[in-house]
Amino acid sequence: MSTMYTAIVAITAFSMAVMLAAVCGDTLLPLSRRRGFLGLFALLIAVNLAEWLAAYLDGAAAALRAAHIAAKFTELTLTPVVPVLCAAAVGGSRHGKLMSIPIGVNLLLQLVSLGTGVIFSVDAANVYHRGPLYLLYMATFFCGAVFLFVRCYRFSRRYQYHNALFLSLILLLVLAAMALPILDRSLRLDWACVSIAAMLFYIYYKELTQQVDALTALLNRQSYNCRLERLNVPAAILFFDVDRFKDVNDSYGHQFGDVCLARMAAVIRAVFGKAGSSYRFGGDEFCVILTRGAGQTERLISAFLHRMEKLRAEEPRMPRVSVGYALFEPSRESVGEAIGRADAMMYEFKQKRRAEGR
Repeated sequence: MSTMYTAIVAITAFSMAVMLAAVCGDTLLPLSRRRGFLGLFALLIAVNLAEWLAAYLDGAAAALRAAHIAAKFTELTLTPVVPVLCAAAVGGSRHGKLMSIPIGVNLLLQLVSLGTGVIFSVDAANVYHRGPLYLLYMATFFCGAVFLFVRCYRFSRRYQYHNALFLSLILLLVLAAMALPILDRSLRLDWACVSIAAMLFYIYYKELTQQVDALTALLNRQSYNCRLERLNVPAAILFFDVDRFKDVNDSYGHQFGDVCLARMAAVIRAVFGKAGSSYRFGGDEFCVILTRGAGQTERLISAFLHRMEKLRAEEPRMPRVSVGYALFEPSRESVGEAIGRADAMMYEFKQKRRAEGR
C-alpha cells in the first residue's frame, strides 16, 4: 500500500471531520437535515477508514484474515447507504421504504458472499478477490445514485432551482468514482471522489435553501432583487397583495395568517410555475416574473383568481388577493418603470374591490 494512498485517505477523512464541524455549527439547518448530513459525513469517515484498513491488511499475515474480511465486509455493506443517506439529508426522509431496498439487497449479497465469495473473498493467503457477481454489488450503488439524482431533481424543481448543470456534474463525479475501481484496481480514488461529491451536495443544498422563503417555499427577497438586476429580456412582471391581511391576523391569529400565505403561494406556484419564477418579497407581497409565457399573462391571472375563489369556497376566512401586471420591454424602459406600472395596476385592482365592498 502506497504512502500516497494513505495520505489521500487521511486528507479525505479529515475533510469529512471538517464537514461534521460545519454541520454542527450550521444554525440554519433543520434538525432532520442536520442529522442526515451528520450521518452522511460520519459514514464517509468510516467507509474511507474501512477501505484503507482492508487495503493495509491485503496480503498481510494469515492470522489477520478475519480482520481483513471484517474491514472489507464493512466497506462493501455501507457503500449503498451513502447515496441513500445523502438523498435523505437533501430531500427529506420520504419514501424511506423505497430508499432501503438497495441497502437491504446489498446487505443480503454481502452476507451470502461471506460463505460463497460471490461478491468478494479473502483467500487463505489473506489476499482479496472480487467475486463473479461483483458488478451486482456495483449495481446497488448505481441504483442508490440514480435515486439520489431523482430526489434532488424533484427537490430542485419544488424550490425553483434551475442550476441543473451543477447537479449533473455532481452525479457525473459519483459515476466516475464508481468506474475507477472497475477500470483499474490500483486507482484507489473512488471514496475520495464520493466524499468530494458529498461536500458538493452540502453546498448544493445550502445554495438552494438560502434563496427560498421558509414559509411559502417561494424564492425570497434577495432572490427577487438579484433577478431584477439581471432581467434584460422581455417579461411580464406581476404583483400580488393580500387584501386586508392585517384584519385576517387580528381576527384569526398569525398562525392562520401563515396558513393563508402558504396556501396562496402554492396556488401561485401551481399556476405560474412553468412559465416563470415566483417570489415572496414582503410579508403579504408576492411577485411573479414570466419570461416564457408573457403572452398568456391575463389567462394565467384569471386561472389564479379562479383557484383562489375555490379556496375561499372551501375556507371563507381566506382573504382575496389583488393582482397587477406590466409587460416589460428592456429596449423601451427600465425595470423600475415596469414595476411602477404593475404596482399601480395592482393598487387600482385593490381600490376597485374596496369600492365594491369586497
